[in-house]
Amino acid sequence: MFSPKRLFGSDARQVSVTEPLVLGRCNIASYQVQALRYNLVDFEVAGRRQSDGYFLVYEVSADNCSYHLQQQRTAFYVRDGSPDPSDRKGKVPQGDGVAAPRWHKCDRLWPVLDGQPYSFVGQGYYQSMVVYLFRLPSTTGEALAIFHDDVDRQDAEEHYRLEDRAWRDKQS
Repeated sequence: MFSPKRLFGSDARQVSVTEPLVLGRCNIASYQVQALRYNLVDFEVAGRRQSDGYFLVYEVSADNCSYHLQQQRTAFYVRDGSPDPSDRKGKVPQGDGVAAPRWHKCDRLWPVLDGQPYSFVGQGYYQSMVVYLFRLPSTTGEALAIFHDDVDRQDAEEHYRLEDRAWRDKQS
């Protein structure tokens, strides 16, 4: 059974997890991505005892390799023990979902590790979530990063544009 050494950006001890609940599966390029929810019972994080909680893990499989990606300290899900990527600042273009991410305007995060940007692999969908998979080849294997978002979420710009359109329709 998978048991994390870090939770929510801090060292974790005495973690008891339930069997994972599969939230969904999708294929992105040659990778199979499975979203898992682990419920936590009686654990310690950053020296404080907790009675319950949960965390998400993305299990990414390809070419007989399997990676467990979870959040450490950033919005990205990465392998336990690997360095956390930062995100590229500035405007990242809207893509088509295949060659470049197709995402909400306010949540364009692109992982960068030591100044090296990851490559976009693709995006997939499960339930109401969209998952963006990135990869960074290295001499010690590949680094993977996942960022997810709610498909149906409306950012502030979209909200006000729809509200304005509804008001104009009412006036005519």
